[in-house]
Amino acid sequence: MVFFVCEGCNETLKKNKVDQHAARCRNCWAVTCVDCSVVFKGNDYAAHTTCISEAEKYQGALFQGEKGKAATKRNPQERWMDLITSVTAPEPKVQQALQRIQGYDNVPRKKGKFMNFLKNSIGAQSGGLEEKLWTFLETEFNKLKEPEAPAKRKADDDATTTTTAEESSSKKQKTETEGLAALASHVKGYLATQTDEPVEAVVELSADEKKWVKAMKSLVKKADGLRMGKKALRKATLAYMQDKYPEMDASKDAFKSASKKTSGVLTRDGDYFVLKAE
Repeated sequence: MVFFVCEGCNETLKKNKVDQHAARCRNCWAVTCVDCSVVFKGNDYAAHTTCISEAEKYQGALFQGEKGKAATKRNPQERWMDLITSVTAPEPKVQQALQRIQGYDNVPRKKGKFMNFLKNSIGAQSGGLEEKLWTFLETEFNKLKEPEAPAKRKADDDATTTTTAEESSSKKQKTETEGLAALASHVKGYLATQTDEPVEAVVELSADEKKWVKAMKSLVKKADGLRMGKKALRKATLAYMQDKYPEMDASKDAFKSASKKTSGVLTRDGDYFVLKAE
């Protein structure tokens, strides 16, 4: 599991707790990986799923990793996590569901455990999403192939070895196919019980815009009733940005532009900004 340290207050955090911490820590401008000491700003940490080994960390330049297949082989769970953290879905709502679970370190791959995780992590989803979600996951997961290294075999063992390899490959493929089919069935059953919600487009934010949005979210979260008037929020946000980021343009125009990018964390109720339920 990857752990990070807040650059603002030095608190050690699990990966799935970074966003929650950033929302309440005013000084959290970045987090640093405990193992490799790389600093990640904004949401860049989400792509950091694997890190250096303990041997590589403490041996430094003296470390000599495994060569060949042993150094590159990844088990199905690692390939599953690589898929979840790196894939991008073509449709906004599918992408939103993936983004909700990308912050977790060990998403279950087995049907029962995955469904319990899904229920507790992404919350309510609109009906009809299950088929698109299943098709996308199935297609992407089946594209993942483990690198095959050439092996030397004796002539008199060729037939036996080939048969064993084919049987093993067939069993592995059958197991993965059955697991994915069961996953699709459970996802379909769960999502069919959810109510329809409007699809929100995925908004791409620049580094500066992320700072503005994070600041506004933090201020609204601390306000009474988790809501704040536009003028009050603008005044508080400008003061915060001028103090925290003096090099940035903390103007009313900058606030106006950034406030249009808060749909992922805030909703509008007339002249008020309201914290979105997580």
